[in-house]
Amino acid sequence: MNDDETTAEFNVWVMDLANELFALGEKITEFKMVQKVLRSLPPRFSMKVTTIEEANDITTMKLDELFGLLHMFKLSFEDQAVALLSKRFTKFKNKFYKKAGGYGL
Repeated sequence: MNDDETTAEFNVWVMDLANELFALGEKITEFKMVQKVLRSLPPRFSMKVTTIEEANDITTMKLDELFGLLHMFKLSFEDQAVALLSKRFTKFKNKFYKKAGGYGL
């Protein structure tokens, strides 16, 4: 998975690859695909990969379930980034407001 790629795009790519393998007669188990997906994630997902491996039985996990977990993680990660940015902006705005002598922008 590339850094600029969404989990949905990555999911489509993995499913296309699995379908091509199946069409060529290659039988790959869901467990093996889950392992390969977890291994191919970028470093920013390492904490989530560890959590998934420890909290779930990946031998019985379905790809849809895995991508659902990854999508939830990405959304919460993005929400945290937006919250941090908003907090920093508010802090900057208040500092600027005080420097301006209490007058608005």
